[in-house]
Amino acid sequence: MAASDSGLRWDDDGDDWPQMDVNRHPSRQPETGVDWNTPAGHDAAVQVGRATEEKGMSFEGGCHCGAVAFRVDADMPGQAISCNCSHCRAKGFLLAFVPADQFSLTVGEAVLATYRFNTHKLAHRFCPTCGVQPFAEGQGPDGAAVRAINMRAVPGCDIDALDVHKVDGATT
Repeated sequence: MAASDSGLRWDDDGDDWPQMDVNRHPSRQPETGVDWNTPAGHDAAVQVGRATEEKGMSFEGGCHCGAVAFRVDADMPGQAISCNCSHCRAKGFLLAFVPADQFSLTVGEAVLATYRFNTHKLAHRFCPTCGVQPFAEGQGPDGAAVRAINMRAVPGCDIDALDVHKVDGATT
């Protein structure tokens, strides 16, 4: 790969996919040690997620720039919801809810921003640098604290394998 002064590097395999220079941005190296910003790294991240899922232990995710990362001590969800409210629809979320005590924010508490709308029941947490919202904080129907995980922010998740349930948030 060739480096440029802009911090981008280019693949030599012919697909011309620009990559962020992780040496300039060490936060791109999550706990897994996988450089998610390369085609090979993406495949490795998917494999890490699959191996973790098979063991039934935990999974990790985060924002695009690496400033925010989390770990969930639970099996990889097999289901997610797709809500058609104005916020979820615009961002294309596929959300899976987990008990708050299974969620650990491993990087980024100090940088997270919060967005609330409508009933203000969910605190949509996002990275102000890259704009990705990896999770939200709220309460389940029983009042217990939950985290809504944006499964699109979990590199080890096979999005196409999720059983997606549609939720009508636009009219409720």
